[in-house]
Amino acid sequence: MGKSYLLLIFGLVFSNATFARPTACLPSDTALDVVEIVDPHPFARPFTHYLDSVHGVDSFTTRVQLLGEVRAEIDGSDTAELSLSVQFDPEFDGVSLPYNLYALQVFGEYGEELAWLDFTSSCSGPGIGFFPGRKVELGTIKLVGVNPQRLQIIVWGKL
Repeated sequence: MGKSYLLLIFGLVFSNATFARPTACLPSDTALDVVEIVDPHPFARPFTHYLDSVHGVDSFTTRVQLLGEVRAEIDGSDTAELSLSVQFDPEFDGVSLPYNLYALQVFGEYGEELAWLDFTSSCSGPGIGFFPGRKVELGTIKLVGVNPQRLQIIVWGKL
């Protein structure tokens, strides 16, 4: 093999390390790191998780919720998707600082990355900030098949 061919292979293999995602603007603590088992049948139950934040050195649970709903296509196509959104708990009637959402990552059953949602635009923006009373739709994520599966969901954000 020629030298240039080997350099091309080396570049392709190590390109992920060279072009790693910018994470310098993400908090060192995650707001959520959870494993959720989803079953994408027509009557799948939605799930809710409360997000954490850090004040000084103390971590606390906020009134901000990550909502997830799984839907399977009923047309026989064997596809399913996860819809995610965030909101303050609807029963929360207080005032709050805005919650700032920076990024969300979802891994599938075998550790494959299903989604990376960077709301900071590669650390060039502030992310998504929202107050009580607002619901933010984060989009849908295609799942692998329609069988029950284990997802790891990681969220970066803080008050």
